[in-house]
Amino acid sequence: GTHVLAACRDGKKMVVVALDVAGQVGADRAQQAALPVGQRKIQREPLRVAGVDTFVDEMIRTCGGQNAIGKTIHQYPPISQETLLASAPDIIIEPADTAADYERLSRTIHEFYGRYPSLPAVQDKRIYVLDGDLVSRLGPRIEQGLKEVAKCLWPQEKFN
Repeated sequence: GTHVLAACRDGKKMVVVALDVAGQVGADRAQQAALPVGQRKIQREPLRVAGVDTFVDEMIRTCGGQNAIGKTIHQYPPISQETLLASAPDIIIEPADTAADYERLSRTIHEFYGRYPSLPAVQDKRIYVLDGDLVSRLGPRIEQGLKEVAKCLWPQEKFN
């Protein structure tokens, strides 16, 4: 299956939401055996990711993906390079809190993860920087955030 690595900068839990994008993506993908597996990164130094039972994990699952990091003791644990490599994410998503942060992360993301050429996300160039306001916070634009995550998981699909 596909694995997603996600990082998040806040520790807010997400309530279960049922939005159009979830129905559009989730219903189609729920019956497929291979779910995208990814990780969402919170920070690079030290490397910190969003574990299961977090807002970010709920977004990934709502969009039909699976969190690559699996069960952890903490919701947003720091992880070692070995853990990153062992999780073998197919997709990596990083949130940017500001326009300057977005610019900086976008400019350096491939160089940073290029140190890990064995990661499927690196090999397939499926590393994304997204607007943190959309994907890190529960708010009125949650549907837009879910669509952005879904586009990372299912780039071949069209989302309205």
